[in-house]
Amino acid sequence: MKSRTMWGTVVAVVGLAVGCGGFAGTAQAADAKAPVAVRPAAAGFFEIVNDHAGKCAEVDGNGAGALGTLIHEWSCDGEDNQWWAPTSVGSDGFFTLTNRGSGFCMNVKNGVAFDGALIDQQNCDSSKPGQLWKLQASGLAGHLQLASGFAGECLALSPNTSQNGTKVVISACSTSSAKLWHFDS
Repeated sequence: MKSRTMWGTVVAVVGLAVGCGGFAGTAQAADAKAPVAVRPAAAGFFEIVNDHAGKCAEVDGNGAGALGTLIHEWSCDGEDNQWWAPTSVGSDGFFTLTNRGSGFCMNVKNGVAFDGALIDQQNCDSSKPGQLWKLQASGLAGHLQLASGFAGECLALSPNTSQNGTKVVISACSTSSAKLWHFDS
């Protein structure tokens, strides 16, 4: 049986202490819009689940082993193409996300940032901003976003639906439920 792992067990607070000196599993703070700097703390693989849809970000199963295969949402089924490992790439809170099934990293397609840019998988290269991710407060108590290495862009569903096969993209960070995520273990 899967258990929902709140970001607090997946990440450690780096800059801002939240609550009583620690990260209590939510993004609550005195000012809910205050930035929260966090980084991966636990080794291992996790499912990245959209809070609204309750479905996983996965490498399309029809091309899970191929470079450039797109990431979409799908019902969480425990397959390797839905499991991601965060790997810290420095003290600034950024990390890469490596897929267990393919060994490739989550990537903004073609390394170009624009609203609606597709997410695919590529060879891991932490020097590319399209492969860098960081957790940040969403402005809604208890919810976090997965911000890309491109300023102001967050992982999102497009369109905001719970239909299997929905595209995963980057889009301007906001409190839209399409942009709120958690990890399951």
